Amino acid sequence: MQAALQTAGTLDWFTATDPDATHERLLNVSSFRATAPPTVPGAPTLNSATGGAGSISLAWSTPSSNGGASITNYKIYRGTAAGGEAETAVATVGNVTSYNDSGLAAGTFFYQVSAVNSVGEGAKSNELSGTATAPPPAPAPTVTSVSPASGSTLGGTAVTISGSGFVSGASATFRGAALAAATVVNATTITGTTGAHAAGAVDVVVTNPDAQTGTCAGCFTYADTAPVISGVSATSNKTSAKITWTTNVPADSQVEYGRTIDYGSNSLLDTTLVTRHSVNLTGLNRGTTYHYRVYSRNGAGIRAVSADFIFKTR
Repeated sequence: MQAALQTAGTLDWFTATDPDATHERLLNVSSFRATAPPTVPGAPTLNSATGGAGSISLAWSTPSSNGGASITNYKIYRGTAAGGEAETAVATVGNVTSYNDSGLAAGTFFYQVSAVNSVGEGAKSNELSGTATAPPPAPAPTVTSVSPASGSTLGGTAVTISGSGFVSGASATFRGAALAAATVVNATTITGTTGAHAAGAVDVVVTNPDAQTGTCAGCFTYADTAPVISGVSATSNKTSAKITWTTNVPADSQVEYGRTIDYGSNSLLDTTLVTRHSVNLTGLNRGTTYHYRVYSRNGAGIRAVSADFIFKTR
């Protein structure tokens, strides 16, 4: 028996013929529908392109046909001239019907949208344009305090500036004296080291890269202060001694010494401005106790004098 399947859209029968072609009859079968394989979706309809500050909001309608397979994504194409949308989508979104294109400069932009299913991407929609306006400027920085609030006229004071709206790349000045090694730690904190400046209270100004500024009036005071001497010590031998100390700012070095508190002798003045000081005393008597004190003068000529110390030669 030979069977001939009918090719109608919906079938519930086919013919069967004996080999000798003498008998033909209709045989009942279960309902059968022939279906075409799925294709890409149709084109969506782009309904609106609404401009805003630095952005354009798009809305579209789904295609009239999904091609026989569920839509999984939409692709958004953008250009700066009619018909000039880029070949590569600027965004791919899920099965939604809106998208906000943000981060735009001021200007007019042109858009098309396409739908995607498991087979592939369908045709692009109609084209619409929208105009983005310039985004509002970032708020200007504010400066509320500086810690510490005072430092040497020679500069070199490590400070922390507090406030708000600090942007990476911001700079700071102390009445024109630039903050050295200025670092924007975060939006509320800047650190750095003061430059040299004449004595007195000064305004502290922070300038963001967009040229907006914030000022704290009289927030920092430059003071003519003497160096701070610390860590004074002596290492003695039979007829010599090495005196060492440190200062908080660069300063020169000198030692006054003698067998009594009246001293009577001075080392040569070392005018090199350093923070770690070392002076050698020679020509001393063996087995003798000496009193000494150290002097350091900063670059502004302000001198600091240590307390009295003693050492004994061997």
